[in-house]
Amino acid sequence: MEQTPIDPKFTEAAIEAFLEGHPRAAEWKEWRKALATRLEALREEKKSLPPDADTSEIDAQIAEIERYIAVLDEEAAITEFVEDSIRAAVSATALEMIDSAGEEIEE
Repeated sequence: MEQTPIDPKFTEAAIEAFLEGHPRAAEWKEWRKALATRLEALREEKKSLPPDADTSEIDAQIAEIERYIAVLDEEAAITEFVEDSIRAAVSATALEMIDSAGEEIEE
């Protein structure tokens, strides 16, 4: 019996349906990357300030972005876990269907 691969479109549709419009892990990671770039720019800006400059505003911005990055990391990890779990469930179901079809043919 020829085994057919799982249609990736089906798996992706299942993930999209489960997430109900919430961002995918890749999106969370892209947003994190953008914030990391901004964070690095702020740190460089802070380094270029005179030693006696008031850095309270830039320090607050840095702290805020660090908090946002932590949240994005967490969301990406959770979403990636969900996506991987759905992929595993779809694969397991497909394998069960293939096994069941094989057993029916043998009988």
